[in-house]
Amino acid sequence: MTGQNEGGGGNYGGDLTVTKRDEVYQFSWKSGDKTYDGVGVQAANSVGVSFTEGDDGTGCGVVLYQIEPNGTLNGKAGYWGVNQSESETATRTSGTDLDGAYDIKGSTPDGKSYEGKLTVKKQGAGYDFTWNTGNTLKGFGIRGANMVAVGIGGSKCGFVGYDIQGDGSLQGKWGSAGSTDVGTETAKKK
Repeated sequence: MTGQNEGGGGNYGGDLTVTKRDEVYQFSWKSGDKTYDGVGVQAANSVGVSFTEGDDGTGCGVVLYQIEPNGTLNGKAGYWGVNQSESETATRTSGTDLDGAYDIKGSTPDGKSYEGKLTVKKQGAGYDFTWNTGNTLKGFGIRGANMVAVGIGGSKCGFVGYDIQGDGSLQGKWGSAGSTDVGTETAKKK
């Protein structure tokens, strides 16, 4: 894989290994003397990944939403160390484009149903996401054409949204909580 750091902070390269783990994927990067590990979910031709430095991504999660023409967000989530995915539907109740308030309904990886509220607000190069289902959870995401990849886990967890190309390569944009600019990455199969 090759990429460019946020804000034009220089180029990088290395190896990316993707391993299927039941309903989610483990993403493991090696770039120079650094390693990163994360969890990813796929929906159609998009992949969302949350990652952290090192080989233990505990506390990192990702939600990949497909943005429907009517503004509904259909999401699939994964959490590091959990091999099952979560599903969520967010129906917009106010706002325009991606910004706004949503009613959410979902099912956790262990099959429990939940309901609540989601607020999405434009911030820098991405969007702040705040879920309230009795507890509050915060994330930050970047938008592609018809998807948004949201990283959960605070400042220790970065995230990337990839589009799967016709040749199987991954074309992505990445960042972290509060990013004012995004990095890019291309991963090609060996």
